[in-house]
Amino acid sequence: MMPKITSLKGSALTAVLALSFGMFEASAAENTNKPGRCNSNFAYNTFVPTQVTPGLLEALRLLSGAAIVRHEKSGETYTQEYRSDRLRVISDEGNFYTHFQCG
Repeated sequence: MMPKITSLKGSALTAVLALSFGMFEASAAENTNKPGRCNSNFAYNTFVPTQVTPGLLEALRLLSGAAIVRHEKSGETYTQEYRSDRLRVISDEGNFYTHFQCG
């Protein structure tokens, strides 16, 4: 038998979720970076593993301010040159998002 969530615990959970989503939007709005340069000073967190899709790539590119985005899949080889205008989105073997970084 599953325990019931009391209204206090439910309210606390709702507040935590609301704050985490608000933080995501607020950090994106603070991007005062030069146009086209990647800025990784924002948070993207998920509770459920997220597949990397063209929509996710574009959303992360817009949040970072980068001119281009590159999806790097685990086990594949990529060039190592640094580009200040590129956001790198890294995924695991199952094409699930793991992290991002500029370069």
